[in-house]
Amino acid sequence: MRLGASVLAGVVAATLGIGLLTGTSSASANDAVAVGPASSDRLTTPAAASTSFRVATFNVLGNSHTTAHGDESTRPSGTKRMTQAVQAINEGRPSIIGFQEMERVQYAAFKSQTGGTYGTYPGDDTDQLVVANNIAWRTDTWRLMSATTFTVPYFYGKYSRRPLVLLQNIRTGQEVYVMNTHNPADVRGNALAWRNQGVAIEAALITRLRSTHPGIPVLFTGDMNDWSNFYCPVTSRAPVHAAYGGTHAFTPTDQCSPPTFVSGKTSYRPIDWILGTPDVTFSGATRLKDATVAVASDHPLYWADATVKTPAASATGITHVVAIDAEGLTSSALTKSGGRHAPFLNSLRAAGASTLDARTAPDSTKVLPNAIGMLTGRKVLKKGGGGHGVKGSGDDGKTVASHAMGYVSSVYDVVHDFGRSTALYSSDPNAKLIKRSWSKAHGAADRVGGNNGTKKIGKSVISSTDKALTASFRKGTAHLKAFSLVQLTGAVRAGQKSGWSSKKYRSAVKTVDHRIASIVHAVRADPATAASTLVIVTASAGGKGHATGGSKKADFRVPFIVWGRGVPAHQDLYALNPALLGPGSANPGLTVGQPVRNAMVADLATTALGLPAVPGSIFDSGRDLNVAHAPVATLPHDPALQPAATAAARAG
Repeated sequence: MRLGASVLAGVVAATLGIGLLTGTSSASANDAVAVGPASSDRLTTPAAASTSFRVATFNVLGNSHTTAHGDESTRPSGTKRMTQAVQAINEGRPSIIGFQEMERVQYAAFKSQTGGTYGTYPGDDTDQLVVANNIAWRTDTWRLMSATTFTVPYFYGKYSRRPLVLLQNIRTGQEVYVMNTHNPADVRGNALAWRNQGVAIEAALITRLRSTHPGIPVLFTGDMNDWSNFYCPVTSRAPVHAAYGGTHAFTPTDQCSPPTFVSGKTSYRPIDWILGTPDVTFSGATRLKDATVAVASDHPLYWADATVKTPAASATGITHVVAIDAEGLTSSALTKSGGRHAPFLNSLRAAGASTLDARTAPDSTKVLPNAIGMLTGRKVLKKGGGGHGVKGSGDDGKTVASHAMGYVSSVYDVVHDFGRSTALYSSDPNAKLIKRSWSKAHGAADRVGGNNGTKKIGKSVISSTDKALTASFRKGTAHLKAFSLVQLTGAVRAGQKSGWSSKKYRSAVKTVDHRIASIVHAVRADPATAASTLVIVTASAGGKGHATGGSKKADFRVPFIVWGRGVPAHQDLYALNPALLGPGSANPGLTVGQPVRNAMVADLATTALGLPAVPGSIFDSGRDLNVAHAPVATLPHDPALQPAATAAARAG
């Protein structure tokens, strides 16, 4: 998991609708963050045109049912039955499984018997109802990118958390959302109303995921305890279809035909479901209820083969991203004297989405560490995990990997390894550390598709002045790279020499503004790049007095401007992203509710290009920074957030 559990929960919760998602439990941290190691095998063929895998759903019959006082007391205990369950799973070899009724002793048995084969989420949570619905994935096939929970009503309408994970296929880079649930049966009274409410919440969540991340498929598994009363409502409210078939024609008469499984002369109406969004093609749907499964559970084991086609180009239509780091550019510089020192940047703000209340990394306001953060999506310090480790202000002749004591992936890795081009343009001599870190000598092996080599930065231009650098970039727009980082140093140099309150600094800001205008105009000049480019402007640090690296608001408050294809005009990034919380006068740490950060450049760029998130990234690894559209309508309110309902649920 890339974000700390509380961070991701805060970020994703508000993005998907207030009241829909809740925080993850720290009690399950060891299991929740289980990320499978990347395979050492290399694909010798070009990048896969599709990603195929097997997904399953399995209600394993909770251990409490088979105790002396349970309703299935003649069966072996849940711990013993897990042997048969694992045997059945090994027969089907699904790479993603949604479990139901997996009580804690069964979870422990599953982990013991499968070792490190499967990662799980939420893991061994202190809440039994949370453990019951674990999602498992093969660690040799998938890595966990992010995870959180959503809440639905269960018995007596009491709300319970269910898992939602974002997985990335290690071989192809394809990402998929997986959500899993268990809607209540009627064994404790008629629960149809609670099932219906659960379906409404689940369908709304799928719809919101598709609205926010249209390029990422959604898989939905679970024991829904309904046949037509589940299939027809969910397919009418969300863009999903069942692995088992079925049809739903949206005619004036709303003709809905739920699927059945036919075996011999027997037809089965499933209540355990596997569904996917339209970009998922299902085949080989199987209902297994042999002697092994019959011992393991009172439910069949269902699985199906899913295939996701890799789009030929980004669904956004963006094929180029230009990220501009205006070092030392403070947010106040854009508004001082009515904005006359930065006329172009203010016009760019008006033409796109922006905020002047973005933040640097939570643990550094130095230029170089933040520049590395913009490329990796990471914080700086290694303490607590997830930092890139470059703390100093200058190039020390080392690499990012040597500082982190392990290779650190960047946006350059992702773009390059998927066969696209990259560039670095900088007037900062410290950019040599960036160039060195992802050079042929120090870059990582390419494990995606064909072998594109270890040189992650295809073109590097390090000039002594912004003027020369801008000229180089303008010349290079004839062959604009898929991802380019441009670093301009005029503002930071003036601030360090003459002070951020000086006339010379204001003059330097005006010159930097002109340089950025020249860069954007060069992009606009070619109709092809004008129609396919996203421009991101931010600053690796602000400044106050005569230095960066301080702890004042002017040091960590920076602008963040996004302009280009698909970006609506006159949009405030916080308004577009209710999950991102305005930081006030502070630079918050890794707590619930993050602000816009300059380190979000990395995954915003990969998202725009239709590529996976940067491995190891923390900020925006869940692909939650929306710059393209207004949020969809508010989702149904979740009564679980009401104090009275929450108290009642806890009491029960």
